[in-house]
Amino acid sequence: MSKAEFLNVSQATGAGRAVQSLVLETLDLMGAAVDVVELDVYDVLLPGDQFKRITFDPEIAQERDDCELVTYGTPFLESMVEVAKTRGRLQVRQIESRAEVPQNLEDKVANLVHFVKCKPPKVSRTWMEEGLLLLCQFVVTFQADEVVEELMTTLIDLQSLADLTHLHAALDHHWFTVGLESNGTMTGRDKLSTETANRDRADALADRLNPRPHPISTPFRLTDGVAWAVHALEPRIEKTIAHIQSQNNTQREDELAKSRHYYEATLKKLDKQWSATTDAEKKGRLKQKIEATKLDRDHRMEDISRAYEVTAEVRLDQAILYRVPVVCVQAQVQQRIQVYPYVFRYHPWASAWGPVTCPVCHEAAMYLERGTESWHCGCEQKRIGHETEMLPP
Repeated sequence: MSKAEFLNVSQATGAGRAVQSLVLETLDLMGAAVDVVELDVYDVLLPGDQFKRITFDPEIAQERDDCELVTYGTPFLESMVEVAKTRGRLQVRQIESRAEVPQNLEDKVANLVHFVKCKPPKVSRTWMEEGLLLLCQFVVTFQADEVVEELMTTLIDLQSLADLTHLHAALDHHWFTVGLESNGTMTGRDKLSTETANRDRADALADRLNPRPHPISTPFRLTDGVAWAVHALEPRIEKTIAHIQSQNNTQREDELAKSRHYYEATLKKLDKQWSATTDAEKKGRLKQKIEATKLDRDHRMEDISRAYEVTAEVRLDQAILYRVPVVCVQAQVQQRIQVYPYVFRYHPWASAWGPVTCPVCHEAAMYLERGTESWHCGCEQKRIGHETEMLPP
């Protein structure tokens, strides 16, 4: 039975309907098997073969001993909320924009990247294909003496894994159709359908204002895109951590200075007592007390420093998959007598070229050189050099 059928069977209202909707949608995302036994009674087979019979109706739960009530504060609902937190909603938006090839291609591609020991690239052909951009919105929780949450977004080209976050604002200037599903696997050259092209503007606006989450099949792994989106966030997270640490630095140093002063005074007093006595037994006790105080001081200073450390936890909140036109410009790059192809990507909806990334490590690159199998930014030599250093003598 589908999720829609689940929701139609029950007549729960108000808060009960909200709980029921959340639980059934989360179970569907988990791949759990759910069967309607009778009105408002569900048999649930969770992954791992764990079976439960649940209801969202308090009266049914009172009448039947075999039904577990699912409502606010119950363990089952709490477990579903935790699962739901880890599952970002995927929404699909298809841009309504024409793809136009920019002018003076050879001059422009020559300025995008320098091909080491090669002649300037010569454009050989251009074509248009549909690109996939993954916009990820993350909730980043910074843990310090206080907890701070921030929403951070990244926009990743799923084909090149380039970070296009700087082009995010340009997406807001276009019309989209939302929640379209591809028949079968979407290829790189799928064209906008006639039905999509002829959609009424009012319908498109309604879709834009009331987006619907919808799955889509893609030739790229979305998990790879999300992982790279997290990687692209790292500089911004580190910057925020440094800002929080700078704000707390004065308070941290004050607390360290107070503790340092206290232990210095205490140790000075104990040293004075140890020097003033001639009793060997008393000297031994004072010596132990001095060592214990030093150990306590070290632990206390570590605790203070640790209390002001900032950690970050990143959680995916939602994701939007943008289907956008991309102009591909293939250039031929000559090195001595060999000629190699290289494809640049131009985004007409933003009037911007996609950043050049290393095909090996996917980092942004200003220089590319030819390796044994592909272009790279120099990371291939670095990796080989590292492996050589690790070899035993």
